Amino acid sequence: HPTPFGVASRVSTVGGNFTIPPLSSVLPLLLLLGLLSARVVASMAGSPPPLSSGLGLGPSSSPSPSSGDPSHQASSGVVLALPGPEYGRLNFENGDLQVCEKRIYVVEEGGKGRGTAWDVWDGAWRLAKWLEKAAEQDALKFELPSLASDAPTKVNAPPLAIELGSGTGLGGMAIRAAFPEADVHLTDLPEVMEALNANVHRNHHLLRSHGHVRLKAMPLDWTTTLTGTLPLHIAPHGYDLVVAADCVWLIELIPAFVRTLRAVTHQRSLVVLAYQERSRAATRALFGTLDAHFTREDADGFLARLDDAAHGRPPSDDASAAVDSKVRIYLLRRLSDHSSEVERQKRDMKLSSIDRALIEEGCTW
Repeated sequence: HPTPFGVASRVSTVGGNFTIPPLSSVLPLLLLLGLLSARVVASMAGSPPPLSSGLGLGPSSSPSPSSGDPSHQASSGVVLALPGPEYGRLNFENGDLQVCEKRIYVVEEGGKGRGTAWDVWDGAWRLAKWLEKAAEQDALKFELPSLASDAPTKVNAPPLAIELGSGTGLGGMAIRAAFPEADVHLTDLPEVMEALNANVHRNHHLLRSHGHVRLKAMPLDWTTTLTGTLPLHIAPHGYDLVVAADCVWLIELIPAFVRTLRAVTHQRSLVVLAYQERSRAATRALFGTLDAHFTREDADGFLARLDDAAHGRPPSDDASAAVDSKVRIYLLRRLSDHSSEVERQKRDMKLSSIDRALIEEGCTW
């Protein structure tokens, strides 16, 4: 029979008559229930909420690429879905993760709609375990002699390390656990500092050595490097060791990230980059740009070759293929300015027109 919302049906049953309302009248309610259910499931799973423009930076009408939190989106409002972690849901707050027999305590504060900087992602966990293995093998003693296990103590001039896009700070704290003589700066956006500092002080056993504070959190917005300036608290002559874990997966972030890498490195710096592909276009753009300024080597293969040489074995064919992880780790070493220009020209000759357009569109400074 007709109703204001459409045609309803009266059904006779053993228990009596009842009316089935028209679909048009209940459809909005069904859609609302579906959205609420999806939100509850996402919260229970601990997965990040849909990302929107400006998320993580507070109210913003014109989002810009920024460091640390890759939740900044293009103005088109594209929603990105990130795969969940593969590290077996370690309880970081209880110190389940150990690096060189030192526990690292990290509290995750994700799932509150602020962005990705408040969660531990696979890249940070993989980076921490790679640093542990490098320290156990003393693998960096030729690259960075000041980090060697038998290096003389240099209280007045310790090796300097920095983590870009620290988030919870797990990667930078792993440096302190693996290389106790290093001064480590954890950097991210200003709004991340409160949670990052709280994690730093949870790890008081990593905070000091020889009476000096060795672990500090400080703000660093990558976009400041596009103007050729760095904050005064950042080492002006560069860092010996630079690490970054899973903090670049949007094309919009790549120019600022690569320029920041160049700003915080010197000719003898070693960069350890943990990267998980989330967009083929972003991957091509990132490494197309990096390869014009840095040499690149597979980090797992680097450790495997050192281990083979130490035990008199022939070199492994592809050690990185044996690592069961979505995250790949690379060692980057800075090219000279002249070499960078030569490499850029070689890269441009090899690139297809599509790849070149992607890089030029997203990575021109």
